[in-house]
Amino acid sequence: MLWLVFAPLARDATAAALREVVAEIQAGANAAEERAELYTKLLEMAAIDPWGHNIEEGA
Repeated sequence: MLWLVFAPLARDATAAALREVVAEIQAGANAAEERAELYTKLLEMAAIDPWGHNIEEGA
């Protein structure tokens, strides 16, 4: 599950792709605490944004 938090760093990251990642985290995390931790890390990676994406544009 941890590798999913790096999805925002992908060159081809899109809002649709990240929705799929969030769904995978929701389905695969064992507990609410684990989900919260993974979502937090996902948002941290999205803030790094090396490619200049605007993920919200595709929302």
